[in-house]
Amino acid sequence: MKKSILRKMLLVVSMMLAVSMMLTACVQTGGSSGDNDGTTAAPTTAAPTTAKADPTPVPIDMKGREFRIVAKWNEAPSLGVSAYSDLRYNQDRMIEEKFNCKVTYVRVPNAEYLNTFITSMLANDPKGELWFMDSPQAMPLASKSYLLPLSDYIDMEQEKWDPNIVKLSSYNNKVYGVSDTRGNPEGCFFFNKKMLEDEGLPNIYDLQDADEWTWEKMREIAIATTKDFDGDGVYDQFGLSNVNYLHMINANGASILTYNPDGMDIIGFNNQNTYDTIDFMRDLIHVDKVVLPYPEGSKWDYPMQQFMDGKTAMYFGQYSQRTEIIKKLGTDFGGVLVPKGPNGENISYTIKQPMRVIPASVKDPENICAVTDALLTKLSDEILESLMAADCPDQRFLDNIFVSMKNLAYNPTTAYSNVPTQVEKAVNEAIAGTKSTRAAMEEIVPSVNEIIRSVYEQ
Repeated sequence: MKKSILRKMLLVVSMMLAVSMMLTACVQTGGSSGDNDGTTAAPTTAAPTTAKADPTPVPIDMKGREFRIVAKWNEAPSLGVSAYSDLRYNQDRMIEEKFNCKVTYVRVPNAEYLNTFITSMLANDPKGELWFMDSPQAMPLASKSYLLPLSDYIDMEQEKWDPNIVKLSSYNNKVYGVSDTRGNPEGCFFFNKKMLEDEGLPNIYDLQDADEWTWEKMREIAIATTKDFDGDGVYDQFGLSNVNYLHMINANGASILTYNPDGMDIIGFNNQNTYDTIDFMRDLIHVDKVVLPYPEGSKWDYPMQQFMDGKTAMYFGQYSQRTEIIKKLGTDFGGVLVPKGPNGENISYTIKQPMRVIPASVKDPENICAVTDALLTKLSDEILESLMAADCPDQRFLDNIFVSMKNLAYNPTTAYSNVPTQVEKAVNEAIAGTKSTRAAMEEIVPSVNEIIRSVYEQ
């Protein structure tokens, strides 16, 4: 089986110019801040204009010029590390032969990354041709004309470009970032298959397939799996490790941040669907008492650890955490999309979308865009599955990652300094009952909008 997969993957190399890096992303749980070193903008509402592919392109000779790919990590592939790394290494060599260029990789530390991009671009001497950049960082750069409008050079209607990502990377009707991924699903709802089976409860995979995976079903299962085994009046097992507003608000037809026509994020959660979501979360914690309480000073991964230890039946987490959970639970866990509220759908969420951008002052932008277009080729489902399957407990989990790529809600709160703190404070005040839900949410609207606006006007 492994040899068959490898032969197919090598065949892909011989047929395609490029296979891109498989996206990996990991954020904190429970609405905690993750990578918080950037700023963000959501897409404009109008469809972006785009160049059309030339059916008879003229061969490009870069005359040995370097094509530098910049990242915060060591991105350079090496032979012999893995079949995927071999594919990327061979891809680079084919690009070099086709365009007579030299593909090289530059690592810039995270603390220096954004400043290095801006200062070198403004000096008309970019430190690289193609930069990895998260959407929260990229769109404010586009608003300042620091990025090359890629849609002026690349046909963005090609099948390989995911339309949702094209929207996320658009500003004022132009596309400034490209990505060969299908979307970056982060939010995943984990469940302990064995625990639910032992209790005679339905398999959540089946509920999702039947379009019956709802908040009320989640609540029923959580109540049934919250147990006091020794009769001392203290629960020993809980239905839920946590509740997460990032997951649940979007699953009820609302959003943390939304956007207006000029492409700038604005507060989107001061509406009734959000208020109903927070009230439901409060009931799970204080009325049903099915949510694991956290000891004072517990670490951010405490709810995941308790799920891995079999102390809880279900856990709001991130798909990337499967690599740790599978070490402890083996195949005894599953993962589905977030249960839907009365006004929403089953979704996953993403805080940021990794993409590639080109500095506005790059030399020979037409040729650089041609190389970029050839370099980024959509990964086939077969290759994606081969990369992810080893860390998935079953085929249905793997299938749900692909489903999640098409059912993403964008939650860029952590992209703005101090916004996550304000949002979480308001949510916690509402859940604790120290303020009404409406009052807690509406109180922070002016200050959050001002923080976002300042990013674009500074």
